[in-house]
Amino acid sequence: MTKEDARLVKRSFSRCFIGGKNVIDRFYDIFLHSHPDIAGKFKHTDFIQQKLLLRQGINCILMFAEGSYAGEFCLEEIKVSHNKKHINIHPSYYVYWRDSLLKALSEDDPEYNQELEQLWIQAIDYGIKFIADGY
Repeated sequence: MTKEDARLVKRSFSRCFIGGKNVIDRFYDIFLHSHPDIAGKFKHTDFIQQKLLLRQGINCILMFAEGSYAGEFCLEEIKVSHNKKHINIHPSYYVYWRDSLLKALSEDDPEYNQELEQLWIQAIDYGIKFIADGY
């Protein structure tokens, strides 16, 4: 991903919080209903904290996609915390995560289009592969 591509995706993410919109809230509305097993994974979750972690995690994915060491360091933490020895997030669930995020982004970013979606997919899939490789 080029620096310009990363800039476009980051700006897209920022637009999703303008005017009272909150893509993180919308993401969880979609994600928790995307697969029968997913809501159970969040049964005892503090969603105030979880939403902050998600926002940080998305930013880490974006930094990782542009080649940032800080992004890699952050995703390494997620890779370990989500592996089968810890919270055991099977890699098969990541497609639901990605698709839920893309749907929320498409609803909240007024400039979202097919080209931007492809950049998001490129960034997300790169980060997901890194995390899933630690399972």
